[in-house]
Amino acid sequence: MWQKFKALFRKTRSIFIITPSVAIVVLVGQGLGLFNLAEWATQNQFFRWRSTQKLAPEVVIVTIDEQDIQFVGKWPVSDQSLAQLLKKIRVQQPRAIGLDIYRDLPEGAGKEELVQVFRSTPNLFGVEKITGERVKPPPELKKREQVGLADLVLDSDFHVRRALLTAVDEEEDTLKAGLGTIVALKYLEKEGITLESIDPQRQEFRLGKQVYLPLQNLEAGYRDKDLGGYQILLNWYGSEKAFVKVKMRDVLQGNIPKDIMRDRMVFIGSTAASTNDFFSSPFSSSWLSERNQTPGVVIHANIALQLIHGARTGTANLKGFSGIDFLVWIVLWSAIGSVGTWFLSANCNQKFLIGGNILWATVGISIVFLGGNYWSFLHGLLVPVTPTLIAFIGSTIATTNAYKQQKLEETNSQLEIANTKLLDYSKTLETKVEKRTHELLKAKQAAEIANQAKSDFLANMSHELRTPLNGIIGYAQVLERSPSIKDKNREGVNIIHQCGSHLLMLINDILDLSKIEAGKLELFPSKIHLPGFLNGVTEMCRIRAQQKGISFDVILDRNLPTGVNADEKRLRQVLINLIGNAIKFTDNGGVIFKVDTIETITSKTLLTANQDIENRDTTNPLPTCNVRFQIEDTGVGMSPEQLEKIFQPFEQVGDIGKRPDGTGLGLTISQRITTLMGSQIKVQSRCGEGSIFSLDLTMSIVNDWNTQEVVSQQKIIGIRGIPPQILIVDDDNHHCYMLSNLLQSIGFRILEAGDGLQGLKLAIENQPDVILLDLVMPNMDGFELMVKLHENPQTNSIPIIVSSAKVFEAERQKSLEAGAKSFLPKPLQVEDLLNALRTLLQLEWIYEESKSAKLSSTETQNSTAESQLILPSQDILQKLYHLAMMGDIPTIEEILKDVTNQSTEFIVFTKQIGEFASNFQTRKIRNFLEQFVLKDSPQ
Repeated sequence: MWQKFKALFRKTRSIFIITPSVAIVVLVGQGLGLFNLAEWATQNQFFRWRSTQKLAPEVVIVTIDEQDIQFVGKWPVSDQSLAQLLKKIRVQQPRAIGLDIYRDLPEGAGKEELVQVFRSTPNLFGVEKITGERVKPPPELKKREQVGLADLVLDSDFHVRRALLTAVDEEEDTLKAGLGTIVALKYLEKEGITLESIDPQRQEFRLGKQVYLPLQNLEAGYRDKDLGGYQILLNWYGSEKAFVKVKMRDVLQGNIPKDIMRDRMVFIGSTAASTNDFFSSPFSSSWLSERNQTPGVVIHANIALQLIHGARTGTANLKGFSGIDFLVWIVLWSAIGSVGTWFLSANCNQKFLIGGNILWATVGISIVFLGGNYWSFLHGLLVPVTPTLIAFIGSTIATTNAYKQQKLEETNSQLEIANTKLLDYSKTLETKVEKRTHELLKAKQAAEIANQAKSDFLANMSHELRTPLNGIIGYAQVLERSPSIKDKNREGVNIIHQCGSHLLMLINDILDLSKIEAGKLELFPSKIHLPGFLNGVTEMCRIRAQQKGISFDVILDRNLPTGVNADEKRLRQVLINLIGNAIKFTDNGGVIFKVDTIETITSKTLLTANQDIENRDTTNPLPTCNVRFQIEDTGVGMSPEQLEKIFQPFEQVGDIGKRPDGTGLGLTISQRITTLMGSQIKVQSRCGEGSIFSLDLTMSIVNDWNTQEVVSQQKIIGIRGIPPQILIVDDDNHHCYMLSNLLQSIGFRILEAGDGLQGLKLAIENQPDVILLDLVMPNMDGFELMVKLHENPQTNSIPIIVSSAKVFEAERQKSLEAGAKSFLPKPLQVEDLLNALRTLLQLEWIYEESKSAKLSSTETQNSTAESQLILPSQDILQKLYHLAMMGDIPTIEEILKDVTNQSTEFIVFTKQIGEFASNFQTRKIRNFLEQFVLKDSPQ
């Protein structure tokens, strides 16, 4: 038997270590107050769950809100108004009246009348404050011992959870009762219930059927230092919604039921926000949101109601665990967690529930515990929740880990055997890995060869396509500049130029395919003239629509900005792809292209949205606009299955007869570009009805477009000063002829060379101002020529512009390193070439016409200067500050009126104070005046 016990103890020794260890940790945490906030939050939730909508029949609260203060004209309420209020209440014959308003000094007229009311009302009780900043009681009520304490006991989170029944006034060395206590005792006198002493040593008292003991050390988590006076746990009846309330103005005007206060307790107190008589309670906050705080008069009503219910039923009090009870309770739940976990781990090997049996058993027991805890709360016992759950769950986790650790030790021997087998296998694995590595190396080399072949193919294809395209785009640009061409023909040439540019863009997209695959596609935003950009896109697409015999309508929002910042090339690529697809798959009806401004955010709006941020950047952010591009067609449409595949590479979901027109990459690339722009292409479609493609782009607005771009939009017809000489070195006669015509029409002097040797000779003989150089030429290529030119002292200072159909980044970088000042890809764009020449040669152009380019540099100052704040004299400031301290709003308004009549220069000052006064915001008045009132002035 002993051996079996020893074996069991050895097997379960972890339980005997974990149970006391967890319990000690929890007890220490409780002693340090680590669980107080969570425990108090749970209690608050219990009170909110228990709160009822039933109004307490024993209590009526007379509230004084902001409208009441406005009704009587001042705060504190004048003695005359208060006397009239008490007379009205006294007529209703309540059992007791609690006046939760400080009245140690006379206020306004009616002092004698109020004193007479105090003398003639034996069931009226005033308040005083003995903790913190003392406030004396009404002198007449103090003589008659009709004064209660307004002091409340706050927890460390500033919530009221305890009731202070009595306290010793150390200054007067007397025992004083709280307002709620003294009002409740007066109320119970009519029922023949009085306070009886049972055990003076233990401070045990009986009031009716309820026995009272003050809170003891460690009870409900409170220590001796927190338990001054005679305190009990406050068993809240409810918030102010649980009590019958009447407004002071209604009482004064007689607008209340005749017997609403008869045989009840009446509490009078402020609920106005400006009086700041509010406290945190279980009903002023929740786990999810903040609520309104509870007025002090409602707290006194709850205390009095608890005493009355206790006297009648004997079950109104709350009781917490004492120190010994708490110790036993925590050890018990720690043992439940450890023993139960060990049992489930040892006997339930199969998991019947997701997450494990132990997890769900822990969750279930915790839920049952919380339910039982709430049931105990409803019956007057506060069971600690947070420490108990921590002890239970902590011991469960620790025991689970200990059991697993024990099982781990038992499997170590089996792991050693497995390690031996694994070591043997690793010897053969090295051979397998070496073989596989060799295979991967071969595959890598093959992939590199294939990738290089692809790059060579793309480079050669790009060069062969760019060479004829250079002539198309180049001569289109020359014809556009010809003065003899008619406007109608010029429009056709312009379309040829744009179509050629689009073809060039498609060639560039082929080169970008490798970038897309590698995730290196980038955007290069630039300033775009949006109306001109959209016109170019739509004219290119309109031709295809006319060829198909369908309509193509363009609807542009009038509020579109003139200039924006965006990647012109990529945006054009996306729009042409979407519009082109719509035209291709539409045989009847037409296509509608809409561009709308969804939202415009100006710099002023951005500044306003951030005006409360201190030390913000004072530079105005750029204004932005959100533009929606929408393409709607009446084409074949798509099914839901097709919609899921349209953005996949090489997927074509249209009619088989139309698929050869594309590669299946257009939408894939467009979606990738749109993603880089911070948006997504959205699709709505139905088979046989058509499709709607749309995308929303946020772009910054270029407000000064006209001043920045007016020059670049004018036609260049000449050069100011001596015309520079340009040497063109290119083996393509068509390219040389096109460049010569273009540059000579502007005024440049031109030299031509067909290869590098001839170009070197002409450069040495003529010393041109700049050289336009191709890279691929017979006899001597462009790189070798650049080396020769830099070696020769006569030509090493001549700037070189490289123009080549080899547009890979490596060629560009190699050209710049060889000495080129600029690199322009073929086909050449006239604007890019002229900008490069202007920069290198510091040229000044002559334009075809001189439109009004002067923009007004100054604007009329329409805004008026901000009015200055001028203050009245210090006497007036001091008087206003004192009246704000007293809450005398009518007098403040009279003084402001007099100040305004004296001089209009004070209107800014009086307007500001007047706004605060009209809303009874006396605190804001004081805060505003404190910055102007002299510190050494009498208050």
